[in-house]
Amino acid sequence: MITSFILAPTDGKSIMDYKSGQYIGVHVDPTMSDNKEIRQYSLSDSPNGKTYRISVKRETLPIAGIVSNYLHNDVEIGGYIYLIPPAGDFFLDVKETNPVVLLSGGVGLTPMVSMFNQLVKNNHQGSIHYLHACLDGKHHAFSSHVKQLAELHNNATVTTWYQTPEKADKLGCDYDHAGSKQSRRIYFTTRNTLLFLWSSSFYASGK
Repeated sequence: MITSFILAPTDGKSIMDYKSGQYIGVHVDPTMSDNKEIRQYSLSDSPNGKTYRISVKRETLPIAGIVSNYLHNDVEIGGYIYLIPPAGDFFLDVKETNPVVLLSGGVGLTPMVSMFNQLVKNNHQGSIHYLHACLDGKHHAFSSHVKQLAELHNNATVTTWYQTPEKADKLGCDYDHAGSKQSRRIYFTTRNTLLFLWSSSFYASGK
């Protein structure tokens, strides 16, 4: 469903810096299109000075995505694409002691994963709460990675909702709550009683 692409400059030099939460533009010339196409994708990893990473969902319904399918089908390891420099006014900007709440739905998790990576890398002193919702385990990207991040931080929690879990999805292991109606009720309960929101910094992204 979602594939990550790691992109490095052809000249071997350092990349332009960016902040977790920002995006880059991808400029491609798909064979199935009469035009050159530009799309923006959130960067899904924290800055490392060497590479960019985008994580792209293959869009099939209601209409097949021209660029997402081109990236999945035609771009191979060692291939080339043109990039537009990182940009965007949605990025991580918190005091080191502030509690942080990351909220994401579906493929909207990509900037949240970048932010979570950055917070753990910086040894963020405040608590981190990551809440994610998606259809089921097959549509849950970065699941293991996010759990590993939470284990690396001494005050991080991860809560996951699946709308329609499959038989292979295990409650309490792969996800914490199920169903859209229950999800809404749990969200408001969590918001009012567990996250002590007044001092928290919130970041949300969903699709």
